[in-house]
Amino acid sequence: MGYPNVHMIPAAVLYLNPGITKEEFTALLDETHCTRGSRSKYANWSSFGDSEDLQGHSGLYSAALILRLGYTEEYKSLLQRKRDENGFVIHPPSIFPEPYKKKGKWGNVRYIVTIHERNEILSESMEYEGYIDGPPVEGNIYGLYPFHYEQEGFGVILELHEPKKTRSVKRKVSRRYEETAYGPLIKARILKYNEIIRTENILDLETLVQKYPNLHPERMYDFSQGSGKIYRSPFRWVKQGDKYYLDVDFTANEYQYSDLIVTSEGIRRKAWKIFSYIAGADLEQDKAFVQRFLKAFPEAEKARQKGIVDYWFAAYANQRLMSSADMLRLRAMVLG
Repeated sequence: MGYPNVHMIPAAVLYLNPGITKEEFTALLDETHCTRGSRSKYANWSSFGDSEDLQGHSGLYSAALILRLGYTEEYKSLLQRKRDENGFVIHPPSIFPEPYKKKGKWGNVRYIVTIHERNEILSESMEYEGYIDGPPVEGNIYGLYPFHYEQEGFGVILELHEPKKTRSVKRKVSRRYEETAYGPLIKARILKYNEIIRTENILDLETLVQKYPNLHPERMYDFSQGSGKIYRSPFRWVKQGDKYYLDVDFTANEYQYSDLIVTSEGIRRKAWKIFSYIAGADLEQDKAFVQRFLKAFPEAEKARQKGIVDYWFAAYANQRLMSSADMLRLRAMVLG
């Protein structure tokens, strides 16, 4: 039958709009809506809630993550670890794009930049008994977790006490979640320090680029990449010139392709409620929900059926190494 899937939305946008630029891709993503949580079955199909999923609404930063682009060589060099006079790591500036709606529409982003200014040694060397976030090695730096799961600073191990064998442990998180692995637990003499971090809120991309040019998305991510896999989707994309296309390479199966068609039809009909439904809890309820959608939009059901037929003809032709003309001739012979 096919089920709507919020993670299929980027692939569906490319399916509906072959040959679009990265800017057009992000603009089309901003036209979609996906509410966290379910909507009433009596609500209009075009309705969506106030608590929307933020995925896909951070401009080119979202496009880069959805297309799973690698970093540019320039940005990789920026990410190389630098150390202060004590040998402690100084992290490069990092960015968190935060999309928001204005007058009910996406397309607006503010930027949170974190700057690691310096490291502050908290005390002379001290005895430490607690958890760290990696295999203990003298001279290495670790996050410290003395009692709880909240990190409490950093420390460099000066001397790992006997016995030097350490063990990873399991501790109860809550009554609901019985145990989780954490560790190892160590006894050591350490030098403890904190990272002094400054946070800066920037309201527009122009100001961001003026202050931190290396954080421009096109300097961070390799938009020259020619193909790749779409994030959290079985589908791939391909780039020709500056245009992006969905790459139907037949690694996705019929059911996933059917999900893609239903998702695409939800976008085409602006039936945003279909992306607000919590699916997976009850298969029969999911099925009934999709059936109501296809009944409300008969053209969507026709598109779904045609899409599945096209998929099988194309998959058959691909397996037999047939040309497009031969595939279309076969389709005409079978379907009339």
